[in-house]
Amino acid sequence: MTPLPERQYLVSLINDATANGARKAEACRTISLSIRTLQRWVKNGVVCGDERASAVRPTPSNKLSKEERKKIVDLCNEPEFASLTPNQIVPTLADRGIYHASEASFYRILKDHDLLAKRVRSRPKGHHKKPRAQTATAPNQVWTWDSVP
Repeated sequence: MTPLPERQYLVSLINDATANGARKAEACRTISLSIRTLQRWVKNGVVCGDERASAVRPTPSNKLSKEERKKIVDLCNEPEFASLTPNQIVPTLADRGIYHASEASFYRILKDHDLLAKRVRSRPKGHHKKPRAQTATAPNQVWTWDSVP
């Protein structure tokens, strides 16, 4: 997305070039801009900003309600599922004939509630200390992989 000031600057460069005899297509090509993009930017002689961010988009008809999302969060926090990831929970529920949402929806909902970080009962990775540096001052003083810590 090109910000409005940059759009205005690029359009002014193209306008200057065309006023001095350059073809509009060549001026656009010189600054790596499609002529169609230029046409979309300039409406009725005015440079417009990007309208994608402010576009009104309808709510999907299959969007989960707040109650359904809460039910999924509660389900994932039950002791049986508390240490499982969504790719383990959803098939388990499917085996029982229960379907709430897809794995992707489970992941999205858990991420929104900050419940996705550590769902496995395992110890976090330990931090390994950097090995002690050994310096040789003469031949055969330092051997690797055979020393006792």
